[in-house]
Amino acid sequence: MRNKFRITSATFMNPKRNQSLDVLRGLAIVGMILSGSIAFSDTMPAWMHHAQVPPPNFVFNPQLAGITWVDLVFPFFLFTMGAAMPLAASSKTDFSFLETIADLSKRFFRLAWFALFLEHVKPFSLANSPTVWHCVLSIVGFGLLWLMYARAIKLPLKIAAFVVSVGLVLSLTYRDGSGFKLERNDIIILVLANMAFFGGLIYHLSKHNPWLRLAVLPFLLGLILANSPHGTGGMEGWQVDLTKFTPVKYLYNFNFLKYLFIVIPGTFAGDWIVQQSNDNSPVATPSVKKRFEVILLLILVLSLPIINLYGLFTRQVSLNLCLNLIAMAFIYFLIQRLETELSNFIKKATYAGMYLLLLGLTFETLQGGIKKDNATFSYFFVASGLAFFILLALELLEKMEILRGICHFFKQLGQNPMVAYVAGSLLITPLLRITTLENYWAMLDGNPWLGLLKGITFTAAVAAVTILTVRKGWFWKT
Repeated sequence: MRNKFRITSATFMNPKRNQSLDVLRGLAIVGMILSGSIAFSDTMPAWMHHAQVPPPNFVFNPQLAGITWVDLVFPFFLFTMGAAMPLAASSKTDFSFLETIADLSKRFFRLAWFALFLEHVKPFSLANSPTVWHCVLSIVGFGLLWLMYARAIKLPLKIAAFVVSVGLVLSLTYRDGSGFKLERNDIIILVLANMAFFGGLIYHLSKHNPWLRLAVLPFLLGLILANSPHGTGGMEGWQVDLTKFTPVKYLYNFNFLKYLFIVIPGTFAGDWIVQQSNDNSPVATPSVKKRFEVILLLILVLSLPIINLYGLFTRQVSLNLCLNLIAMAFIYFLIQRLETELSNFIKKATYAGMYLLLLGLTFETLQGGIKKDNATFSYFFVASGLAFFILLALELLEKMEILRGICHFFKQLGQNPMVAYVAGSLLITPLLRITTLENYWAMLDGNPWLGLLKGITFTAAVAAVTILTVRKGWFWKT
């Protein structure tokens, strides 16, 4: 029992895999699935959907300021992508620059094809009212993705599956009567492809001098402002030309690069995780009193996402700032009190989270208030800061062995995220339609509780498929 609450850095840290990072990734994936599967009806409260696409009509309104939990799931996933870069690079220390470019390019095209193929074989891309045949095609598409991206599949079979997948999407006719189109793609995966390449390139060039990564962001800021409707006052210049340039339309758009404001902070978290895994210095075991303080620290850290989601969504921005400052003051006090009991990673993550969150709140009124769409700088900084705090909370939970079962559940989903991402649209949804269970499924849209139950049930089904693949060792690699 004496080691139950020992807060160490060695138990779950290693240069290739970090448990808390997997859990955060799993949380983000579950959030994506749940937010896309709960009932889209006027019975649902607005905070259960994107802040700029509220019920009852779900019409995009870029004038609405605020964020909901739904608006945080994608930036949290992007943050984990950035944090994973140093972990992956730690096993590729002998790569030359050209080898790194080749590796990044390969990953870009793998993700880009994933985005294109996925969107082309979804049932509702094939038809407005998909038939059994369309659903079967979607399930076949799921199988082809498996053959193309599963690690255990041999290269000749991967190539054969890719050739078949190309032939399939080129031969199909879609619901608008057209054939294959580059603009028919999964935008989330396409953004990930661009972040994998450009974020990975920036990380490689700055891995020995992390401050260079930060130096990139002001230049990106200037280019984004130049590309904004009011940024240049109608003037033309090379900045505008650069932001409009695209070598392959629909696969690259300068607008995607704004998410580097989330990915790059994530790389610092990854750097600190790697450093911590190489640090064998002992961490003191807290006394009973210190254990209470660690739990209080955990509660305060977890309060920050709740405070900001409520304050920013209800537009009580002054109250929100005051509550943040009070919570951060107590967190800082506890960090100082627990100096010898906390790892360097936890301390660095705390300070980074504070800085980014306060920076985001300072930017809040800029661009008409915090918004996911069109994304504001406040959104990038607040989301990054909260991602640091959630990762910090997961580290504290793991080190104190609290909620191990729940964390293990999300960790498994985070270890095979691409399966989780597609299982709903290419497997569960087609099966619901083929078995006619979809008719009963639609009946759950009647009230908020049934609408939430609908999303939880769907998410549970996707989670079951994903966890099965993890336990069988059927991992996908993009």
